[in-house]
Amino acid sequence: MPESTFHLELPVPVSRLWDFHALPDAVQRLSPPGEGLRVLRHGHPLQLYGETLISMPFLPGARICWLARIVEFEEGRRFVDEQIEGPMSFWRHEHRLEDLGAQSCRLIDHIDWRLRWWQLPPLCSGLVRRRLDALFSYRHQVIRDWCMGPQGSE
Repeated sequence: MPESTFHLELPVPVSRLWDFHALPDAVQRLSPPGEGLRVLRHGHPLQLYGETLISMPFLPGARICWLARIVEFEEGRRFVDEQIEGPMSFWRHEHRLEDLGAQSCRLIDHIDWRLRWWQLPPLCSGLVRRRLDALFSYRHQVIRDWCMGPQGSE
């Protein structure tokens, strides 16, 4: 099964990083503009079995829904969401927040994924990896900007 892992280190307390993920509009903030993603439902506050439903472009003129559910949850430390319905055969995304000291932390995004048979896995796997690289580069910049910005002005 393919997997992808992305790391982000920040000079802020891990609580600040958790606060970002707990924002009611965190999913929307993490969606790159111009990609046509629409957050239809987002479980708030961040909690076990919370669900997020996203509508995304699929083919010209068509959209597909992606439903993810939080299946593991440790307050302030980690949560795991899995695709319940959507374009992938399998999707599991672990968000792990590590405390590196009073003013330092690390975010690790680990994703296990598998394409559906009709998506021609040998051909499309490279495309998915490149999309994930671009997506997490964008997401980590958004998180960095928020965490490093002035507190209380979100």
